[in-house]
Amino acid sequence: MKRNTCLLVWTGAFLLSVLFRTAEMLKFTEYDTGFIIPSYKTLTTVFSAVIFLFIAFSALFISKSTRTNACRKGFNALTSLSAFMLGAALAVSAIADNYVGVPSVLRILCTALAVLSAVYFIAFALRSWVHFPFSAYFSAVPALFFVARAASVAIKGAYHTVISDTVFDVAAYCFIMLFFLEFVRAANGSAQSGGAVKFAAMGTSASLLSLTASTPKIIISVLSPEALHDGSKSEYLLFFVGIYIACEVFSRLCFKQETSEKLSLYYSGKH
Repeated sequence: MKRNTCLLVWTGAFLLSVLFRTAEMLKFTEYDTGFIIPSYKTLTTVFSAVIFLFIAFSALFISKSTRTNACRKGFNALTSLSAFMLGAALAVSAIADNYVGVPSVLRILCTALAVLSAVYFIAFALRSWVHFPFSAYFSAVPALFFVARAASVAIKGAYHTVISDTVFDVAAYCFIMLFFLEFVRAANGSAQSGGAVKFAAMGTSASLLSLTASTPKIIISVLSPEALHDGSKSEYLLFFVGIYIACEVFSRLCFKQETSEKLSLYYSGKH
């Protein structure tokens, strides 16, 4: 079945990208600063290029396997659970995140939008079990948050020093922002021709980049915490965003040559 093949491609890209990125961080970077060890700059460039090729291939394959403008309706249990976890991560982020070097206006905007986005995702998760009115226009809230978040990450990274961590984080947030802009279009019925294909490409890229940027840090924080120059606390938001977007891609989209079998439990009721 085409869906299973796409899921296998996504999983392979995820595992290989995380493996290569973890090796980069453990073998090629200075633990105290996060800078690339000079003698490993060429090898690091090759590893990073291979990671982006894995992600690009997966995004291309899944988008090409998607039926144009064909999306499922209803609610997926895994998507609802991941949305709830993302809402909790956003609530923690609103309280705990440190926006050093970010203009105060942008810092206040990010915090306010993080709170509103947390409410949005928790409500989105609960609505699959309990019906209540939920305007599609609310989908603009997380899109606005990730636009502001992408700007703050870029500014914060430039304020310190651009290292490989910054490159992966900025790339992840940029594609997350693009994904949620497509999500807003789809939710409000304004998606253009080929919207499902764009949704698949942006969603695959955003989920893999988010997980590639965050998962290695989470693994290293457990196995070898001294290898992290800035800890892993801020990476949990990226991790849960990546999980949520992956669930959206594989639960909402219809794929070519697929049967009526579904990835997981759907709830269909009055919504």
